Amino acid sequence: MKKNSFYIVAIILMVLSLSGCESGAKFRVYNNSSYPLYVGMMNGESVTIPAAEQYEFNIDTQTQSILTGEVKKTVLFNMVGETYNIWDDVEDAYTDTTYVTVKAGQTLSAYIHPNRASIKVINNSSVNILRADIYQNNFTSSMRVATLANINSGTSQFKRVDYATPTRNFYYQVNLIMEDGNIYTYGDQQNVLHVDRQYAVTLNDPEITRYSK
Repeated sequence: MKKNSFYIVAIILMVLSLSGCESGAKFRVYNNSSYPLYVGMMNGESVTIPAAEQYEFNIDTQTQSILTGEVKKTVLFNMVGETYNIWDDVEDAYTDTTYVTVKAGQTLSAYIHPNRASIKVINNSSVNILRADIYQNNFTSSMRVATLANINSGTSQFKRVDYATPTRNFYYQVNLIMEDGNIYTYGDQQNVLHVDRQYAVTLNDPEITRYSK
């Protein structure tokens, strides 16, 4: 009887070894936009994924075996694209966070496609920008749609904005309010932004000199 029990235990151990034990999962993100995508696990790794590239996150999970059954883990991710914004169907609003559920031993892939346009202000000058007011102009009137605040010398900020369509056409203008009191205006009717397009305003000291004349 003891001998038979030994064989039964040995067979069970053999089955378990053949079935394999898996732990850990992968979350692979493909950036299909033309601009950087900033992705990070909450309380974990954060990376910048350049345009048309991918990155794979390794996520720790409990060990999965024939005895435990399927093992899953849900992780909160922060995901911000310069021309991409997560859309929450439940809240009917844009958000920068999403929950991702992975399975032990498997790879989950996310293909990120652009769904916004954006305005980016790059301050290469020696003067701080107090704020950048972004205006949307429909060729007859304009309205302020966003503001970027405190763009210090040597830094940049971007703002995701709506893109123009055949039935809703408009362009963008940007007013830079400087720390020294000057105001510089950029943008004209050429700045009609379609999806996955960015209007980059770069401020340099020679530009300040030109405006000051």
